[in-house]
Amino acid sequence: MNAVRLRNLLLICIVLAIGAIGTIIYFASEYLQSSATTTTHARIDAELSAKDVDQLKNLEKILEANTSSIQKVAQIVSESKQYEYQDQIVKDINTYATKTGVNVVGYDFGSTTTTTVPSATSTSKPIVNGIKTQNVTLTLGSPMPFDNYLMFLKAIEQNLTKMQVSGINITPDDKIIDSVSNPSVVLIVYVR
Repeated sequence: MNAVRLRNLLLICIVLAIGAIGTIIYFASEYLQSSATTTTHARIDAELSAKDVDQLKNLEKILEANTSSIQKVAQIVSESKQYEYQDQIVKDINTYATKTGVNVVGYDFGSTTTTTVPSATSTSKPIVNGIKTQNVTLTLGSPMPFDNYLMFLKAIEQNLTKMQVSGINITPDDKIIDSVSNPSVVLIVYVR
């Protein structure tokens, strides 16, 4: 081999080596850039997850601090599924009736509404979103001592607002003093 051919062969090898090194550097930088992007995204996701965990921990602390309030709220409005087949409504009313010496003869469950609830002063106040009302008419045993009737109404009115008296119907009993005949009560029961 002569010197010129050897020099040309070495130049070609050097150019090929520089090209190979350039190609390797290019692909290595692409790989490092994609790894850096993936790492950055993972870091951001981890920071967001940490914030979410912190928020959840704060909410958990708030819930723990307000456990009694949450329990009271759960008692204020009954869930519709809890009152499926009206069993729970009947049970609650019977509890009040038993405590006050009243005999409930019949129940008439009216329609469920979500509009407004009439109050005692004929003005209407809107119901909270998601709250429905169930109208229930109670027929009570007759004759009944008027005091027992009043205690029954008071017991219903003093419950944790699952029920509210919206109407009453009484007639004085002709035979027994301080007693009423054919008493009935119309209730509004609040459900979710």
